[in-house]
Amino acid sequence: MITPVIQEATEAPQPIIPPPSPKRTGRSPLVIALIVVGVILLPLILLFAGLVALRAGVETTVSEVVTQGEQFDMNRDMDMEMQVEVVLESGPTVVLPENVYPGEDRGVQEGSVQHVATFTSADGVSDLYRYQAILLDSATQEVMDCLGMTQGSGATVSCRSLDETQPLVFWGDAVGPSGSWYSVAVAGLPLEATRLVTETETGRLVGSDIVNGVSYQEWPAAEGSTGGLLPNGGRQFGEAMRTVALDVQGTVVWTEFGGN
Repeated sequence: MITPVIQEATEAPQPIIPPPSPKRTGRSPLVIALIVVGVILLPLILLFAGLVALRAGVETTVSEVVTQGEQFDMNRDMDMEMQVEVVLESGPTVVLPENVYPGEDRGVQEGSVQHVATFTSADGVSDLYRYQAILLDSATQEVMDCLGMTQGSGATVSCRSLDETQPLVFWGDAVGPSGSWYSVAVAGLPLEATRLVTETETGRLVGSDIVNGVSYQEWPAAEGSTGGLLPNGGRQFGEAMRTVALDVQGTVVWTEFGGN
């Protein structure tokens, strides 16, 4: 007997259909532009924030002397005050010391010399003179405005054109009997200016009166030292950061930054 073979029906294999790909959407030109701007601005923002943080961390002592046009507290104590003796002698009877002559190529205009004042500090006595000098080898005989200062055997002279409207300023540094000193001399300050105040890099204040538009200040590079520096190498007064001229109400009428 033949047994029939029964074959089970099989389904044909179904093809594998991959899942649909995600639909891509294009970015608009506006979005692309915003991304580009953001990439450009981000480093600038971070740089600005870093500079602000650095400035806030470093500038800790420059705070007492205000900007031009603002008020300064006239009751503040100075860390050092110059003693001023007003002289204001002028005319042919005033003899200009030889060490403050304007140079071999210049002559002193007759009758122009004025002995303005004497300024005294712990380091010595300084005399300030104003005069006019003439260029001897110039066909036009150009006239210069000069400020001369004597201190012991030393002297400093600075001249400018009469057409110059800004105050005449010169900074100095020297080693005196008591150590290293910094100084500033100013002439041609506004007529309403009565006080000169300098703030040093360590926040110290140096004050002096203004006589006929002229003033002078000096201060130790380091307090109580003989070589300008303390044993630990730190400065007590240091270099000038800025100098301001004040009127009688304490309003800043002139400002000079930097110096020594």
